[in-house]
Amino acid sequence: MLDNNNIAFLSAYTLSFINNESLQQAIYKAVKIYGFKLDMKKANQLRQEFESGNLTESMVDLILSGNLEKKESKPKTIKIKPELTQKYFSDKSKTEIDDIIEQALVLYFGGKE
Repeated sequence: MLDNNNIAFLSAYTLSFINNESLQQAIYKAVKIYGFKLDMKKANQLRQEFESGNLTESMVDLILSGNLEKKESKPKTIKIKPELTQKYFSDKSKTEIDDIIEQALVLYFGGKE
């Protein structure tokens, strides 16, 4: 597949560490027959799952189809307009501001968490 330009060199190199023939066949089938795209991110994910002992043939399809992307949940960042900060929080510390915002949110959402 590398020789036919179906996958990039670095992706092929990364996959070379998966030394299980049935998993190699599953990857080949997913890319060649089903037409899934194989980029470095997916190749790295396949290798990591293999090295941790978790890679299965069905997981290969999930990763290559994009349905098993590991996404780290990052907390949302919110910003308060400078006018509101100056109007309501000019003489407050960060801790006080956090407490006020939390109390306001509890009141706004009716105590639901």
